[in-house]
Amino acid sequence: MTVTVTADQPASPVRPLLGHDPEAFGRYRLLARLGSGGMGTVFLARSDGGRTVALKAVHRALADEKEFRERFRQELQAARSLGGADFFPAVVDADTTGPRPWLASEYLLGPSLAQAVEAHGPWPYAALRALGAALAQGLAAVHRQGLVHRDLKPSNVLITAEGPKLIDFGLARAVGAERLTRTGRQVGTPAYFSPEQARPVGGQSVGPPADVFALGGLLVYAATGRAPFGEGEANDVLYRVAYQEPDLAGVPEELWPLVVGALAKDPADRPAAERIARALAGTGDDGGHDGRSEGRRERDGEHAGERERERQRFAGLLPAGVLQDIALRTATVWDTAVRRDERPQATPPPAVPEAPPSPDGPRPARRRLLLGGVGALAAAGVAGGVWWAAAGSGGDGPPGGPRPGPGGGGAGTAPQPLWEYRGPIGDLGRPLLHRGVVAVQADPGAGILGVDARRGTLRWTAPAVAGYTPTACGGLLVMKAAYADGDDRLAMVDAADGRTWYSDPLGVTFRFMDRPVAAADGRTAYVVGHSGPHSDGLPNTRRRYLLAYDTVAREVRWRREIARGEAGELPGRVADGRLVLVDAGSVAAYDTADGRRRWRVALPGGELIPGDGGSMVPPWTAAVARGTVLVCGLGLSAIDLRTGRGRWRIDPGQLPSGTGDGPTFGAPAVADGVAYFTVLGTHVFAVDLASHQVRWKWKADTDLALPPAATGVADGLVFPPSSDTRAAAVAVDLRTGRTRWTLRDSSGSVLGTTEPLAGQGRLYVVRGKSIRALPLT
Repeated sequence: MTVTVTADQPASPVRPLLGHDPEAFGRYRLLARLGSGGMGTVFLARSDGGRTVALKAVHRALADEKEFRERFRQELQAARSLGGADFFPAVVDADTTGPRPWLASEYLLGPSLAQAVEAHGPWPYAALRALGAALAQGLAAVHRQGLVHRDLKPSNVLITAEGPKLIDFGLARAVGAERLTRTGRQVGTPAYFSPEQARPVGGQSVGPPADVFALGGLLVYAATGRAPFGEGEANDVLYRVAYQEPDLAGVPEELWPLVVGALAKDPADRPAAERIARALAGTGDDGGHDGRSEGRRERDGEHAGERERERQRFAGLLPAGVLQDIALRTATVWDTAVRRDERPQATPPPAVPEAPPSPDGPRPARRRLLLGGVGALAAAGVAGGVWWAAAGSGGDGPPGGPRPGPGGGGAGTAPQPLWEYRGPIGDLGRPLLHRGVVAVQADPGAGILGVDARRGTLRWTAPAVAGYTPTACGGLLVMKAAYADGDDRLAMVDAADGRTWYSDPLGVTFRFMDRPVAAADGRTAYVVGHSGPHSDGLPNTRRRYLLAYDTVAREVRWRREIARGEAGELPGRVADGRLVLVDAGSVAAYDTADGRRRWRVALPGGELIPGDGGSMVPPWTAAVARGTVLVCGLGLSAIDLRTGRGRWRIDPGQLPSGTGDGPTFGAPAVADGVAYFTVLGTHVFAVDLASHQVRWKWKADTDLALPPAATGVADGLVFPPSSDTRAAAVAVDLRTGRTRWTLRDSSGSVLGTTEPLAGQGRLYVVRGKSIRALPLT
């Protein structure tokens, strides 16, 4: 919710604070009151940095009630998933765990529809048409997210010069989700209830048609100044809603067909919101696209100019009194002009100087695998076999190649961080750098944060997803939906602004999958799930399916049954029309066009190993480069991508004794025909894929993360994954294999693994509760 002001308040948009109002919430100082509703009070507030917001705080009497805290959390979840788009205010900040929960959103310069109509009278036809088209588009966006507003009324629509905005999602819920109500407590506004909400017993479930019914009521109100079923006692109004016809006297005849359809008693007889939007916008029902494709085009920015023209037309159609009201608010709140691209600013702390490790400090206890003597990796005969040559520790690489570099002691000083972001970051999530955003799991474990990669400021939050394992797919981050109805949907988060939407039910359960998205390309997510309902059976007793979900068309392109298994994650890669999928004991390639399996190769060691998400995972990972699949884990295998034929490999038995039963080779990074990967958690090797020869090997004197942690490559540097409490990152020269620098860490403790994120001339180090950006060029 942003600004909720009841119609009987004075014309001034603000009122003085009361004596018992607090001075501030968080970093926002209260300036005035904007209004009050059933759940809380809305204040005008300003941050220390000068940003003016509308801050909604739950009433003190309700703050200790679990039901209202949950409802408030749902409101925040819905508002964040929609905020910042054309028809919704952007959420700036929130606190749902404090003694009095609150959320702050952008302050919108405009009255509510209730205020506008009461103060300035009914609207003319052209303005009604523009209002209805915009509200229908907003509702269509809500419904595409899998949500229902459930409390659409004149006071929950704000009229701005850019267009109407939908606010107050305190009663919103996912379609099909359980209703959060207390016995005897009314939720919603009777005058704008739908018949299925009004009938107390035996009524239908409340879905998107209920919002369409309320939209019809809003148009009647804007056209006539009264609700379609009149006023009076709640029970009398609800009876008229359920069983009588609406009063449409005064509604322009041109709007009657749409209004009558929207106010139909049977939900099945009401048109969808997107159909109403097309009709009122003049595109008709046969415009060559459906609502989902329209949403995609808007999301892709292809109709930005048209939307701007629509906003300008809307302002020109507003009654003169409403425009004067907007001007009054602008003058009263002198510095609250909304900037659409403004984001909440995180204050960057001072650069953290490097601190040398304490010679007396304790080293972390960990399983350390000793390499012993390592020599060269070379091709062996026409069969392409690879063998491990024993040699003295620290020996040279191949003849004529560069000498191996020293360990992680550091040949130079690490660059000073450009910025550091500190915030509620989860300890075990897998960070992702994508489309200018560092996406990290939010603490305490659900949701995801998007930090601007250039500035180090919080760009957005997406709380309604399982933020542990995001996968990049086009402009989206795809993962499990955390709060959808059931466990059979994916969540898609827009990397640009954090807007979130859910897929339709996919016909499989993700209950047993920590990371159901195995891989993705420009528009398709390749997903693994199991058959059957949520509660029955074990994963190895259920059928298992591989699906290709098109995030643009929002539909499943194909579905293939694969061998049963209980792995919580199947590592995958997509290249050249093939999906390479690693399972327990095998690696297989599937055609991305239709899902047919092209080949399957057995791998040694078919048992699963514990993963960092708590589930069991295969001991192998894969990378694809230049038509070659590199499968790393208990050994190293190079396989032809098209045919599945082996090219060369290292078997576990060819490694030095004492290496243990766990994975030996970490996930590789491939650049310019060279693969870089950790070996035994102590070394990094650079192997030429064409000659199969070792270009160099590098031995660490810091604790590297054990396989299958991935190595990173960028800007002429190799970044091994770290698990050392004293070294956050090490940079190795890609050409020579010598240490360039080590970024020391004086925190003394870290959970999980630091895997490097590099791109656009920067290295992003996610460690503990902070993200640091280091320049590489």
